Amino acid sequence: MKKLSKEFWRGLWVTVLVMGCLFGCTAYYALQERKQKEEFRRWDNKRREAVQRGLDSIRLHNDSIRKSVSTKKGKGGIIIGTDDDDRDPYDDPDFDDLIPGEEYDEEFVDRSQGDPELYN
Repeated sequence: MKKLSKEFWRGLWVTVLVMGCLFGCTAYYALQERKQKEEFRRWDNKRREAVQRGLDSIRLHNDSIRKSVSTKKGKGGIIIGTDDDDRDPYDDPDFDDLIPGEEYDEEFVDRSQGDPELYN
């Protein structure tokens, strides 16, 4: 009987020791995984904030461009996206005024003399 109780207690202690080691390893790996998830969350939050700051910066830049274009439209400045963008400048009767440098009337581009009664 003494031998049975001695083996029983020894088996019980070995079982408790093995179970304690398994529980300790499980707790250690659970804490390590929790730490990694917190670190990933922190990194992801920083990344999201950086992306949001970039988007806000782009939005602010685009708003300032829209504002400056809308104020220039009222003052006769640059107008973006009108239907006149595809018109031919040579359809204008004064097209030679658009060409920099020496300007001639359309009749005198070849530098010939015009009718003196009309142009003198």
